[in-house]
Amino acid sequence: MKLAKNILVLMCAGAMMMGSTERVNALGGTYGMWSDDVTDAGMFPHHMTKWNTAWTDNGDDVNAFWKDGESTTTWGFGFGTDTDEQHDLMNMMWGNGTYGVTFGVNMIQEVLEVEGVTAVTAGCTNAAGDTDVVAADEAACLLADGTNLWTDTVVGVDAVEGIASGSAIDLGFGMAVAGGDLGFFYGTGNGDMALNFRKPMNLWLFDQMMINFNMYGEEAVAMPMAFNASFWKITPGENGHGLFGMGVRYADYETTNWTGGADMDEAVYAADYCVAGVDDDEDPTACNDALYLDWNFAMETPMKDWATFRVGFNKGFDLMNMAGTALAPSMGLGFDYGGFNLDMSVEKTMFNDPVKYFWGRNAGTLTSSFSISYNW
Repeated sequence: MKLAKNILVLMCAGAMMMGSTERVNALGGTYGMWSDDVTDAGMFPHHMTKWNTAWTDNGDDVNAFWKDGESTTTWGFGFGTDTDEQHDLMNMMWGNGTYGVTFGVNMIQEVLEVEGVTAVTAGCTNAAGDTDVVAADEAACLLADGTNLWTDTVVGVDAVEGIASGSAIDLGFGMAVAGGDLGFFYGTGNGDMALNFRKPMNLWLFDQMMINFNMYGEEAVAMPMAFNASFWKITPGENGHGLFGMGVRYADYETTNWTGGADMDEAVYAADYCVAGVDDDEDPTACNDALYLDWNFAMETPMKDWATFRVGFNKGFDLMNMAGTALAPSMGLGFDYGGFNLDMSVEKTMFNDPVKYFWGRNAGTLTSSFSISYNW
């Protein structure tokens, strides 16, 4: 359910205030830190009353917010193209300026199990191509006429894994509380739960803070629980604005919950996605828990009235396992075409030789993802 399960898919208008999934991705994936962006309503649904907009991310979904006349009451809907989303019955959102609610229903029909079957059929064909030549076997077919041809046809039927019918409901709720914003989400399909809380707080160099807590259910791969505490400040300037942030992130890794299938084993996952260690049972594929200290820097600046450049950097260090993560840069462009806005990621290799990209002689791609919105 795109709107409820994967709730970070929203947009808004304006050259500097253009908002979308790709805008925030270009700014380092700092979701929840840009209150002027419609992705904010994905974490705090009561904020959806700020916008009238419709959008798509990479053409893989369609979503919209619209106000009910002159009131603050706002409705929203969305659908996606992922495999599980094709069974969505509805994904709706509602907000009145005080409260916000998301509601999604997913219904899966039963698929009967089919065993794989291999069938062999045989026939005798004459020179004219007729297949009704009577012949009991290959020897009889060839003796009847020297031009006959005996053929064996193998027909295979692939096995189909059975799927039990069922339904799932995703719920979300948001409201202002204790001088801040609260967002809560729960999915009955696999038991996923998310809690977000944000409020102004002066601490060192920062003036905002946010807490994120996630519990993952039956479909958890190797991280059943995660906790983030983020602190940041956005500083406006004459030529744009910048974000500087710091956060603490705890990840409870557990490879015994691996459900990725036979194409990737637990040892590979442990090596690629967490710091592999040896647990009490001396299991070499076990994952150690991790406590990261994260740093964020992002900048957004107008190049023209209709174009905006964005860049973000993330850096982390795992304090529990004394292992750092590489600096991760991200870049993007935003274009304002009046009612339409286009936000796109930009490959950093473009800046090594921009002339090739300008003339269309580049070997690599210019962008890998985009968001398009219409605002009214």
